[in-house]
Amino acid sequence: MYNSKLLEVFKKFDESKINNFSQYINIYKSKRENATIKLFELIHAEFPNFESKKLEKNKAHKYLFSTKSYDEKRMLNIMSDLLKMTEEFISFSYAKNNQLENQFYLLQFYLENDLTKFFDATYKQTLEAIEKIPEDMELLAFKYKLEWINLHYRLKYNSRYANYQEVQKTLNDFTISQQYKLDTIHHTNLFKDDLEHKELSILAKFYKSLNELIVEQKEEVYFLNKEEIFKNYNNISKSELKLIVTIIINYCIQKINQKESFFNNELLIWYDFLETQNIILEANNTISIARVKNYISVATHDQQFDRAIDFIERFHAYLDEDVKEDVYNYNKANILFHQHKLEDALVLLNTAKYKDIFYKIDSKRLYIKLYFELSKINEKRYFDVLDSTINAFKKYVYTTKELTEQFRERNKNFYKYISKLVNLPANEKAKLTALQDEINKDTACSDKDWLLNKIAEIVK
Repeated sequence: MYNSKLLEVFKKFDESKINNFSQYINIYKSKRENATIKLFELIHAEFPNFESKKLEKNKAHKYLFSTKSYDEKRMLNIMSDLLKMTEEFISFSYAKNNQLENQFYLLQFYLENDLTKFFDATYKQTLEAIEKIPEDMELLAFKYKLEWINLHYRLKYNSRYANYQEVQKTLNDFTISQQYKLDTIHHTNLFKDDLEHKELSILAKFYKSLNELIVEQKEEVYFLNKEEIFKNYNNISKSELKLIVTIIINYCIQKINQKESFFNNELLIWYDFLETQNIILEANNTISIARVKNYISVATHDQQFDRAIDFIERFHAYLDEDVKEDVYNYNKANILFHQHKLEDALVLLNTAKYKDIFYKIDSKRLYIKLYFELSKINEKRYFDVLDSTINAFKKYVYTTKELTEQFRERNKNFYKYISKLVNLPANEKAKLTALQDEINKDTACSDKDWLLNKIAEIVK
């Protein structure tokens, strides 16, 4: 064993460290072969005399297996097993002494196991701790890691809103400091060579391309992105792939809101891609309710009803228990509405009480659309309830504090146009056409296509 990696490592141990390892190895006594433990006991007994003849492989083998003939493979396996335990101990020792990293691993555990109260407390304690530490590159890198895991935590429980500013700031602090530091050191190095610009990694290329698409608004990059992702998705981790595709999905949704209908099917393609890569679910094995609603809304808008029904049925079991039936019933009601099964849709919609603000506001608009369609069939029965539903919608949109200003504006405009439409007789063709033109020019209106379709049906 004289020139083995195992003994070379142990030569770097002092008496305190080897005694600590002796205590550490006790936890394995019930899990490891006695031979592995006995080999360490032999080394420990000879410490620090690593030239002892007792540590020759054949003599150590005889000590371990007094009744068996020498077996090189057996001996190497035992040495390898002990080396693995020794390296684990070294890692454990360093980790134990790094309080910041320990806090980070605690945060990871709390995040993965939904221990939100403990996550918040530990995050706060860690922030307070790092404020007292003199700044260096290691601390700047840790601050970035800390804000990144905090962002993941926020996204896990509210994927609609996320503040990336703190992550961006800590990343800038680290990368800019490190860049200037290395550049300065390089230029004061007496033996410096010219710095070469290496080719970007696959991941860096993806994010550079995404930045061109989203920030620089180079729309032609979309198709290059799509081609590269479908060609190289196996070369990046699942977590990075999910984030990249999610960014593209958000881009598609933005384009759909701008009435670029080409992106309807593109959105469904990306959702299907997430599913085929087994990354459509969240960390807690549930599917995002926003993802479900977006998929169903686009599929039903394009009258791909089989596709929509198949999706909601397959993912029904993966909805969070707290909202499972509400989300399922709303999306089924939306499909039924687009299939003109109005009474069935109304029955399903009446069963739900929505916690999510986007489901809540969308369900209120769906009620209005349902009663509007039903009032055309039976005006006497449904017109008054349509009127009261529109008034309740107005009150909610104007008074609730839950809506962002962007969504408040879109829903205010929907209220304005549906109120005008309901109160315009069918023979007022000129006023209906003027309303149609007004809606067409509006770039911030929920259910704009539906409103235009209703007017088109009346004036044709």
